[in-house]
Amino acid sequence: MSLFSSLNLARQSLGAHQTAIQTVGQNIANANTEGYARQRAVLRPTAPDDRIFAFVGTGVEVTRIERIVDEHLETTLRGANSDLGNLTERNRVFSMVETILSDLDGGGLSDAMARFFDSVEDLANEPQDPSVRGLVVEEARTLTETFHYLDAQIRNLRGSLNTDIETVYADVNRISQEIADLNRNIGTAEAGGVAPGSANDLRTQRDALLTELSELVDVKVIEQTNGMVQVVTGSDVLVVGSRARTLEVEWQSDGDISFHTARFEDDGMLLRPNGGRLQALLNGRDGLMVQLRQDLDQVAQQFLTEFNAIHAGGEGTSLYTELAATNAVTGADLRLSEAGLPFPIEDGQFTFQVRNEGDGTRESYVIALDLDGTDDDTTLQDLADMINTQVGVDHPEISARVTVDGHLEIQSSDDSLKFTFRDDNTGALTALGLGTLFTGTSALNIDVRSQLMDNPTLLASGRGAGSGDNTAVLDMLGFRDKGLLGPDEKTVEEFYVSIVAQVGVRGAEARDLLLNQEAITTNLQNQRESVSGVNVDEEAIELIQLQRAYQGSARFLTIVDRLLETLLNSV
Repeated sequence: MSLFSSLNLARQSLGAHQTAIQTVGQNIANANTEGYARQRAVLRPTAPDDRIFAFVGTGVEVTRIERIVDEHLETTLRGANSDLGNLTERNRVFSMVETILSDLDGGGLSDAMARFFDSVEDLANEPQDPSVRGLVVEEARTLTETFHYLDAQIRNLRGSLNTDIETVYADVNRISQEIADLNRNIGTAEAGGVAPGSANDLRTQRDALLTELSELVDVKVIEQTNGMVQVVTGSDVLVVGSRARTLEVEWQSDGDISFHTARFEDDGMLLRPNGGRLQALLNGRDGLMVQLRQDLDQVAQQFLTEFNAIHAGGEGTSLYTELAATNAVTGADLRLSEAGLPFPIEDGQFTFQVRNEGDGTRESYVIALDLDGTDDDTTLQDLADMINTQVGVDHPEISARVTVDGHLEIQSSDDSLKFTFRDDNTGALTALGLGTLFTGTSALNIDVRSQLMDNPTLLASGRGAGSGDNTAVLDMLGFRDKGLLGPDEKTVEEFYVSIVAQVGVRGAEARDLLLNQEAITTNLQNQRESVSGVNVDEEAIELIQLQRAYQGSARFLTIVDRLLETLLNSV
């Protein structure tokens, strides 16, 4: 081995250890960089020189700079991160819902229902007391306003979740495109698979993006032979090589609420994640919020149908001289069962009763509705005509008409002739909104009929047996203990309490699962840190070792240089 070979050996050693020292410096510089994977220069002896009698070493070289990564652990951590993002969002949604439904301050729906029923009970004891009547109407108004408030809060929360979902869609598009760009750069840097694993810093950036993406959606990563990765969420591919599939966000309508959906631009298919924040947000917006609103509407509709049916067949301390239906038909000549009314109407009859205020006499007229599905089924115009022909024959002062907007109006031009209704087995009075306590069809629009707000004496308490008659109120009060809702036939109060309780149980479950998942994710992060993280103390020791090797190589170079100088001077 010549002295010049020794010079080359020293040069290689200096270069290799300089590269190793630089790699350690890179590690120390990124000690606090989140997601950074520690790197290591892999050294190996260069090919020896065959001198016949022996193989003589020729130095050292850096074969590659590798990232210290456990790919299985990285995959497991991405899955845990997706679960953590999902449970964190789920817990947040339930916490917000629990706040909305909370009755702890005494201002919730349970309290409003209890106070309303208590006022009805007071009316049953004192049906002739005008102040008690006014209290019932006022508590009914408070109850409807509570329904409005809860419905608005649920709609607002659903809108807030929708905004969050739109943001996640934008983030998924952004991250997917950045991963695709890095795929392209990695493929170029690693020569399409010829130099695998050499684009370490680019791979670290890509892993950080994959971790960020896994918080938003479930992520499956498949590495290709060219160094690029394919990213899949659910059954949908997000990134293929250097191409990211773009999500198009569009508006859709769900009744009175508009919301975002996302479809892939290339084939129009909906994005359907199986995890991450996005799945929890979608489940909250399209599952929990929708179900809550349906349950709330169910409670409101039971109040509407039950109280209205009883109230329409009763009377207060005064009767009607004019009355307008609160619900309209889509056509006066359409059969009532198909005229767009919010509640069903059946074949049957109800009684139209007229009272003469002068002598106290009453006359009853049976109004029969034909709704058996034949061509001569009763229309709203038929109903108005029946009232006019049957009642109007004896009392022309009382007339009925259908307004241009599809409402039935009944009016007495003689204040001494007043009217009310009895014994409706068709559901027509409730469906049309004639003589009812509540108006509307759901928690969104339930209200107290304005005529009662203006004149509480019209609040039905009895059925014509005098000022002390409380038979109608007793039937209303019986609704409180009537099991109607759910498979186990809960009362309205029990049903609402069960809604709140179910949300509480699911919220507690979400909190427990979140705590468990936080512990699991933290443990996996610690494992990753022990494998891929930078320990500055260990790097400092490595740096000292490399420094000593570099110094030794420099000393070797100096000695070889002196030997050459001696050799040259001796010539």
